[in-house]
Amino acid sequence: MSNSYQYSQKGTDWSCLIIRFMVGLLCGSLLGVCVYWVTELKGLWLFVFTGALIGGLISLFWQTFVTLWMRFHSEDWQVTEIEIKTLGQKWKLANSGTQKRVAWSLFVEIVTRIATQSMSDADGDNGIALKSLYDLFQYTRKSITEIKPASMLPSRKKSFDTVETYALAMLNQDLRPFLSKWHPIWDAWRKANPDADCFSWDRHTAFRSDLKFLQTQIRGRAEGLGKIAGVSEISRFMDEPVKSNDQD
Repeated sequence: MSNSYQYSQKGTDWSCLIIRFMVGLLCGSLLGVCVYWVTELKGLWLFVFTGALIGGLISLFWQTFVTLWMRFHSEDWQVTEIEIKTLGQKWKLANSGTQKRVAWSLFVEIVTRIATQSMSDADGDNGIALKSLYDLFQYTRKSITEIKPASMLPSRKKSFDTVETYALAMLNQDLRPFLSKWHPIWDAWRKANPDADCFSWDRHTAFRSDLKFLQTQIRGRAEGLGKIAGVSEISRFMDEPVKSNDQD
């Protein structure tokens, strides 16, 4: 059966080719006539044809135009995703307003915590500082799981930062290593010394030194989130790092 099918195909190749050639000639001729007719139009008929063509294009792409307009003016409506239908094709665009809202929420959380606010070695409480950083970790992870990843052109992926890139970098490169190191050490010491002042902790100076470095790292993340959120004069919301007692 396979051989007979292949034979019949070979027997009809020339006839199909001739038919396609004739159809191509006919379509090309009609197209040439249309082009000639259009180029010969003058006066009123030229405007009639041009207006009809523009009207036809608008009718075909009207829904696309309207949806795109909504896409760029939908932030106040809190639309997170819009589906565009064009000539039977469906396209989905994420609303950048979502990125801005989450960026602003994370920015506020970061700049109002010990994560960026300076604290001298003689002030504050180490346990409370660790708790604040842990809460920031949980809040950030919850916030980014509730949004969809931002879409971007492939050419911009290596040089374009989003809420996710800043937030995940803060979680995995800053907060996680710090908490993994210091939480167990602090908990063990506090359990053995429940009533002791935190300044008597033998690792107090080392902890505060690491905290200052962490704050510097997170300030960079906060600045990136602030830019996405459209915050002006970002630096005024964050204190400069406080020098250690052993520094001039």
